[in-house]
Amino acid sequence: MAKSMALAAVFMSAVIAAQSCVYAANSGAPVDITVSKNQIGMGESVLISVSLPSDTDANGAEVRIAYPQDMLSVNEVTEGGVMEGAYANSVKQDTGEVRAVAIWEDTIYGGGSVISVLLTAAESGSADITVDGRCTYTDLSSVTFSEEINIDIDQTYEDLAEGDQAIGETAPDADRANTENESTSDTEPPKSTEAPVQTQAAAERRTAFKDTDGHWAESEIEQLVSAGVIDGFDDGTFRPNETVTRAQFIKMLVSALGLDTDTAVKIFDDVDRSAWYSPYVTAAYSAGIAEGDGTYFYPESEITREEMSLMAARACGLSANSTAEFSDGDDISPWAEEAVAALTEKGMIQGFEDGTFRPKQPATRAQSAVILLRLIDQVI
Repeated sequence: MAKSMALAAVFMSAVIAAQSCVYAANSGAPVDITVSKNQIGMGESVLISVSLPSDTDANGAEVRIAYPQDMLSVNEVTEGGVMEGAYANSVKQDTGEVRAVAIWEDTIYGGGSVISVLLTAAESGSADITVDGRCTYTDLSSVTFSEEINIDIDQTYEDLAEGDQAIGETAPDADRANTENESTSDTEPPKSTEAPVQTQAAAERRTAFKDTDGHWAESEIEQLVSAGVIDGFDDGTFRPNETVTRAQFIKMLVSALGLDTDTAVKIFDDVDRSAWYSPYVTAAYSAGIAEGDGTYFYPESEITREEMSLMAARACGLSANSTAEFSDGDDISPWAEEAVAALTEKGMIQGFEDGTFRPKQPATRAQSAVILLRLIDQVI
């Protein structure tokens, strides 16, 4: 990291010495966003800096900088002090965007820089850049922000004589190669310290188990195992009738939806950020799927059929136009009634042959597999 920042400082000294002007700065966003265009030799670059203001009472920020990859390429990514001091942080660089997450356990007093991204012109023209994300606070609330920036850029690398290069300037192809070979974060997000009970190496996944032949959910189980959403056990069994904990179901649900699990934040008092399921609980909470009771999540408790239904309905964004007709409908908790009705309307759940739903009954691995597969079909 020190080497990266030192290189950035050397590079920026050449940029600042050249012409520079601010194009956008904090238009009502809960973060300070500075975008400047700089003339370097015969080409131009765009510097985007995102920071938390000095009077912030946030404890973290998530930032995404999206740019047209046909017009701009990443030259340098520099993490700020906020990220270096955070207990959960990550930087990801994909084609067309750079994403950063920095979360502190307590309030970040005095603000500070989150990330700076230096982009060099790959084509000339008008480029649309988006800077968006959200700030989080210790009371679990958050504020989103989005800044749309349009900037004219001039790419003139082809005007340079072969073998020549402007001072402080790096050719676009070299930029990409250097970025791909460098680590973008000194601190990886918290990793699992305990494997979930249903683990198995991806290379050893199988779509036929000793105990699923002829099972009513055999097809759904095999499809999800093949997709890598759920696993069997090392002894060649799936154990379809075993119950599922809330932590296990959240992992399966988040995996099925493909949600980002790069960040683990202590949201609930009973979910330590070092727990294997913490990134999945964080992802589900951020997506509005899992809320617990506001203080506790009860990760080791068996998930009930009505709890599973509520999470699935939230994941699909479903609402109901009627009430589900089950003989034990009065046993369904008020907070789960609409979710059960919505899933019933969509054919995602059907209840039992005797007309019951059995809302308080713990869900099994087979039942979880079926509802997850139907959920994937619904979302797609």
